[in-house]
Amino acid sequence: MHMDYHLLDLWERYGDLLWEPGKHKEACRAYIDEMHRFMILNNQRKFDNELLDSLTIEFRKKGNRNSTINRKFASLSKLLR
Repeated sequence: MHMDYHLLDLWERYGDLLWEPGKHKEACRAYIDEMHRFMILNNQRKFDNELLDSLTIEFRKKGNRNSTINRKFASLSKLLR
């Protein structure tokens, strides 16, 4: 799926609708920001399996556990719905 929006644009538009204020929302915001920066640095514009695989590798390199990676992708999934 090709998106003309950047993740941060989507966050600005829907973040308050999808998440209640608090620590969880701020954590999700940080996850979205991290994925946005990765996409910009790697010139990724499509949300596809290749992107998810690349993000998974990047998160593992940073020492993220599977549970953390799943939380990051849950935030992304919720935002893209």
